Amino acid sequence: MSVSGVGGLPVADGFSDPQTAASMMIDCFASSDYYFGYTGEQEIRSEALTVDGHPAWWKRSEIYVSLSHLPEVRGDVVDVVVVDTGQTDFLGMYFNSATIGDSTRQALVDHARESLRVG
Repeated sequence: MSVSGVGGLPVADGFSDPQTAASMMIDCFASSDYYFGYTGEQEIRSEALTVDGHPAWWKRSEIYVSLSHLPEVRGDVVDVVVVDTGQTDFLGMYFNSATIGDSTRQALVDHARESLRVG
């Protein structure tokens, strides 16, 4: 399974820079009801990058869950990319996830992340 989305993060709500905002969003996703059965997480990558000429930060973490009705699911690989789009009131955000061990979907997630553009 994979879930993806794009949106804006309001600077007024504390999303002050791409690196801080990416960490905040990983924490937000991990603590949400979406990851019911949360057992922990491991940061895989946290690095600056450029998206379509704009400064950005990419964070990838594995978020682990334990679900008695889905014992074969260990959790997700979650990507968050936050982009300074040049707007003063918000940062751009992209997120995507793929089930840990699903290499086919992970390849699609990676391709989507690598093709990001600022509109």
